[in-house]
Amino acid sequence: MESKVVKDSAGTIYPYAAWQKLVTSGDYMLRGKSRDADTLTLVKMTAEDKERRNNSIPALPPSPAFPIGQKKELFNARDLNGQKVDFKSLQGKVVVLNFWFIACAPCQQEIPELNQLVADNPDVVFIGFSTDLKYEVKDFLKATPFNYRQIYDAREDCNRYGIAGYPTNVVIDKNGITRFSASGYGTGSLTHLKKAIAEAKAQN
Repeated sequence: MESKVVKDSAGTIYPYAAWQKLVTSGDYMLRGKSRDADTLTLVKMTAEDKERRNNSIPALPPSPAFPIGQKKELFNARDLNGQKVDFKSLQGKVVVLNFWFIACAPCQQEIPELNQLVADNPDVVFIGFSTDLKYEVKDFLKATPFNYRQIYDAREDCNRYGIAGYPTNVVIDKNGITRFSASGYGTGSLTHLKKAIAEAKAQN
């Protein structure tokens, strides 16, 4: 690909490093007359382009820690505000879990999209499990808001649940059954999380 000539609609030629950075951002794509064309056009993606791309990307494999279609016992904990998180009291609600830690770059990368899910679904309970200490999470959230209800120092919880990869996202339906789980982050991965939340909300 380094030998390709990449131009924008105005005819400006982009060096390899510049156009590759734009494409990997997820906001641009390359178009050409054929896959083997020597000259490609750099195009800013529309919302429709992104939706079409994301829907074409297969979902990440389910996390072994939360098998699809099964119930998982969830252990009560304390959140950053010292309030008890009682999972039994959340029966009848859709619950979304996120397992993360501050030094995890993919964990940080998905936070803006996760915050948007919170804003779009006020009837869903969003809970984060961070392996970091209380003061570390509080300091991090001052600079980077993460609008899940946060459980701190959750390394022991993550081990009990069998979390082996970060970030791990989980959707639990109103009956306590896991409807979605996946570890990792990539282009389009949160499209499947969003879809799973909508499907869980629609279930009786």
